[in-house]
Amino acid sequence: LTLKDLGFGQSLRLRGVQGEAGVDFTLRRDEVVTAARLVVSGAYSPSLLGDLSQLAVTLNGEPAGAVMLTPDRAAGTEWSIPIDPALFLRDNNLNLRFIGHYTRACEDPQHSSLWMTLSNQRSRLELTVSRLPASPDLSMLPGPFFDKGGGKLVLPFVFAETPSDAVLRGAGAAASYFGMRASYRGFAFPTLIGALPQGEGVVFGQSGQTIGGLTLPQVNGPTLAVVANPQAPDHRLLLVIGRDTSEIRRAALALSISQGGLNGAMAQIDTALIAPRAAYDAPRWLRMDRPVRLGELVDAQLLQAPGLSPAPVSVPFRVAPDLFLWPVQGAPLRVRYRYPKGPWFDREQSRLDVSLNGQYLRSYRLSAQDRTAEVRGLFNRFARNEHSLDLPPYLLFGASQLQFYFDIKSNKTGACQGQLPTNVHSGIDPDTTIDLSGGRHFAALPNLAFFASAGFPFTRNADLDKTTVVLDANPGAADIEAYLALMGRFGDVTGAPVTRVAIARDADGAALKGRDVLLIGRPDMVRRFGALFAGAPVRFEDDRLRLKLAAPIERLFLMADGEASAGRDHADDLLVAGEGFEGLVSFRSPFDRGRAVVAVLASDPTRLPAVVARLDDPAQNARIQGDLAIVTEEGFSSFQVGKLFHTGDLPWWVYGMWWLSQRPLLLALSIFGVGLALSFPLIVALKAIARRRLEGSAK
Repeated sequence: LTLKDLGFGQSLRLRGVQGEAGVDFTLRRDEVVTAARLVVSGAYSPSLLGDLSQLAVTLNGEPAGAVMLTPDRAAGTEWSIPIDPALFLRDNNLNLRFIGHYTRACEDPQHSSLWMTLSNQRSRLELTVSRLPASPDLSMLPGPFFDKGGGKLVLPFVFAETPSDAVLRGAGAAASYFGMRASYRGFAFPTLIGALPQGEGVVFGQSGQTIGGLTLPQVNGPTLAVVANPQAPDHRLLLVIGRDTSEIRRAALALSISQGGLNGAMAQIDTALIAPRAAYDAPRWLRMDRPVRLGELVDAQLLQAPGLSPAPVSVPFRVAPDLFLWPVQGAPLRVRYRYPKGPWFDREQSRLDVSLNGQYLRSYRLSAQDRTAEVRGLFNRFARNEHSLDLPPYLLFGASQLQFYFDIKSNKTGACQGQLPTNVHSGIDPDTTIDLSGGRHFAALPNLAFFASAGFPFTRNADLDKTTVVLDANPGAADIEAYLALMGRFGDVTGAPVTRVAIARDADGAALKGRDVLLIGRPDMVRRFGALFAGAPVRFEDDRLRLKLAAPIERLFLMADGEASAGRDHADDLLVAGEGFEGLVSFRSPFDRGRAVVAVLASDPTRLPAVVARLDDPAQNARIQGDLAIVTEEGFSSFQVGKLFHTGDLPWWVYGMWWLSQRPLLLALSIFGVGLALSFPLIVALKAIARRRLEGSAK
């Protein structure tokens, strides 16, 4: 596990006499550590005294090792620190403390030569583990198939035969269940038909069917069971079984919404009719009906910033991708925070920096307090304060992150100025709030960036109640694997299982009316499902995708917009030059003007899971936008080549004002026209008054 895997998103920069950083991590419940070592890669100041400076490692508060920082290795080196396996628990805390000195006399505890930088990608914790035997028990779900102490989840889904629509719907719900739990660790669901994996897996089938030496037990209804894998007896299989495909789906739905309560190796399980979820009620999206406390988003302990040079406090959160805050300035953030007091503390130089998605927003001096905060601070050893700022709408993405950095300064900046405290703590108050109640839902579609980051528009309803997935009439294992991976992503994004997704094998207009459509398959489906792709910006010609020819009026606009014209030419060149197509296409549904279609296509069907897996790479994900994303050697290349349409819940008068605000010339003409129209009655009235006055004067 690299330090990045453990939770350090950036390289560690330790400063001062005692700079430190720590991270919590968890081991699998069914594993025990038999050997361990920490490999640390980094560089440090060449001015450090080698016999006094060191990097100390503690695990769960116990000393685990230390290395001396000698000048000859300052430019960059790697250490291997053995760690006693007995120090490991299930929930662990790893702490790295930099102890630096540059002189034997009095020293400035924040001198510029006191620094060390550790790589979060080359530094790693290497563990040797042994697996503990465990009897099959449903009470351990989602274990042993998923454990928060593991890394990326790779969990095969096994089908006794080519799955029906009902079984695929159930498997999608199960994939979202595991995707929710694996989340940032990553996940994949390799698909097997008629064969068992060599490790853990989830098996879907009817009672009595045989798969690779495993005969599914006879049952009397929807059933979940945990059994040993005949191909690998030390591993377990989760059986999702029933007497028919409908019962298999019901068993999978019960698994997806289960919150514990199951016991034993087998349980007949069912669920009442699951009511559809309301739009925009995804548990992992910020609510828009009231301010949301940061304490609702992360554990209060993660809002603390210990030390004189603490790591930034990070708060990840998600919002609906079509969040629309116009005409307000942004989403109000009410920041409440505390910081240390004392004669050593430089109130004028110390500050709190606030950033959103890596973009600096504002700094607050830690000396500025309102009168209420000053009175409250008389009774404790912390100073407390609060401020308000607006989060800019253009920086609020589907997945966002707030960062708070406490830059604590001491007024003891020279040598021989006394000692600094070692137990300094700052922190963001859990009652800090983000308020989206002034927002609405409105966006221009198609926008593949919404799909890549948040599964939108399908996740508008977290249970995918308004989504139909269109697959080939006889989908292969790769098609199903890509489908399962997307269902896992949707579950992770929303925090809710996809219990109401529909499956189709054709493009029946009546069945697709009122629904967003997700198509997974080969590019020739563009030709076979011509009615569905009637409004698409691409066509299938000579066994390859090509851009549709622009209409005459569109060509006139393209002649005036050189950038758009060049983008279309580049996109068509990529489509022609490639041996096949891999990528994404999105467009307005021809069956419902307010709905969208997203097609995940690959000329080689076995590449479909790889196309979906690219969405997990933050760098690749950020490259996806527009309505056409083509996989090239460098990654995704994105283009806007089709028409946009707007969707949302804006009142007509707000939409009218926004529409005019996007067209300054038309807005100016409208204002002039309204003024002119209002002036006519005024002119008539003034003329009438003047006429009466003149007539009165004549008399």
